[in-house]
Amino acid sequence: KRVIRFSIPTIVFSISAFVFISSDRFLIKHFIGIEAVGHYSAIYQVASLISVLGMSLNAAWIPWLFENLKKKDAKTDKFIVKISYILMAAFLMIGLLFCLLFPIISKIILTKGYYSHISVGIPLIIGFVFQTFYFIVSPYISYTETTKYLAFGGIGVAVINIVLNLFLIPKFGILGAGYSNCI
Repeated sequence: KRVIRFSIPTIVFSISAFVFISSDRFLIKHFIGIEAVGHYSAIYQVASLISVLGMSLNAAWIPWLFENLKKKDAKTDKFIVKISYILMAAFLMIGLLFCLLFPIISKIILTKGYYSHISVGIPLIIGFVFQTFYFIVSPYISYTETTKYLAFGGIGVAVINIVLNLFLIPKFGILGAGYSNCI
């Protein structure tokens, strides 16, 4: 029963994450066309390099966090909170640096046909920085086995993302999908 109570919400969360990650491409295709999906996807892939760093941080963070949460010590708990804020601040700086370097990196990786769409990368990068903030905080939810909150949050984020995409893509094109992802 404990495993089921823990697992079912994570399945719901995973499905909502899929909807969040892919709905922008479906709606870009619907409103603008398949070529725009290609431009958006290419820029998304380059911007997602920052996400790889966030996932790497998460992989290193979780074992350390769980080991220290087991101590159930007020001093250790305060230290964990400080480290969480430091990690968020550091990753915010890394994200800002990546925003500055993104046009250069994109021009190395992509062909000239994509250069006019490079600005889409900035809101995507900011969104990936926020995703890393989530990676820093969400293990607390898993540790306390209150994953139902992940499910509720995931559904909410997916719905908000779809609504924003429905509004922003027709108005701003693929940049609207970037804004939606960031928000």
